[in-house]
Amino acid sequence: MIGIIKSSVISGQNLNFAIPIEQLEGIGLVFHGPIQLAGACAYRDRDKENLKGPVKQVSWRRLLHERIENGRLIEDGILTDEIQQYDIDGNMIENTLFDAVSGKFGVSFVYTYDANGIKASVTLVSGNGARKKTEIDLERGILYKLNDRRFSGSIGSADSPGGLQIFNSEGQMTDWYFGDVRTAYTYGPDGRANESIQSKNGQIEMRSRYRYREDAR
Repeated sequence: MIGIIKSSVISGQNLNFAIPIEQLEGIGLVFHGPIQLAGACAYRDRDKENLKGPVKQVSWRRLLHERIENGRLIEDGILTDEIQQYDIDGNMIENTLFDAVSGKFGVSFVYTYDANGIKASVTLVSGNGARKKTEIDLERGILYKLNDRRFSGSIGSADSPGGLQIFNSEGQMTDWYFGDVRTAYTYGPDGRANESIQSKNGQIEMRSRYRYREDAR
């Protein structure tokens, strides 16, 4: 028997996927609740990151230190924390993480996908060049796709290991609670985070502002 996943039209594309009903039943058992698959199978990593257009690569860089001398802003250097690469369909094909102190290569995750854009394998590449590939079955691949889908609402609880995450109607995380610590995020019209404010018991502990540079390629 075949279960049909049919969603509304997204970006002008009518989404229809035929998946064995046994797989759908398995997903329901894992989630212990109703299955919500509309549109999830066509939801790309690029959509999740609110990236516009055919973006191929995104880099996260961090200032080591900045100070003002004689009215001028002095930057002591920039470290790259993470680089994400996407294919033409918007799926993340590689995610590279760098050492937070030295900036040297740390680890890389290389992904492959099936014809429906569902994750099929992940290869872990360590700093010494060793590679370990793990195949991902269809059921687990669909779960990954669902976990990436963000709707308005909340996930978790303040006292859970992952905390309580609250999302707006755009799928952007607006608040993240760990116990009595809250981090609030604001976003610009382009969907990118402008600022995050960490507070505890109503008192601000840390404020972070984000700056972006688009490389012309």
